[in-house]
Amino acid sequence: MNEGLEQFLATIIEHCLDEHDMRPPLFVCTVGDDGSVLVADINEGAELVVLTKHCENDTFTLPIKVTIVSQNNKTARLVIKRDGNIGRFSLIIEVGRHFRTRHWAAGVAHTAE
Repeated sequence: MNEGLEQFLATIIEHCLDEHDMRPPLFVCTVGDDGSVLVADINEGAELVVLTKHCENDTFTLPIKVTIVSQNNKTARLVIKRDGNIGRFSLIIEVGRHFRTRHWAAGVAHTAE
């Protein structure tokens, strides 16, 4: 996998754990515009274990869609745009039988239920 993408995912995962109270183990699914896919488990020791991987030419083509699911029923979704920036970050939290979603776009948080 691309070293830049690995570093970017590490930063996003750290953000999810520290700022959004997601608890490991985490499951991470990345899908590139060219059909490249990586599904990995981040165990409680913060080790990345690749569960399945398919890469076209050993790279991911932007935009890349990333979904991270935690043990405590929180899901983060984001898109890495063609320019390398995050287009939108959403955190979905299960509250009883309902879901609450927080979106971050252009530095502004929005909540929907």
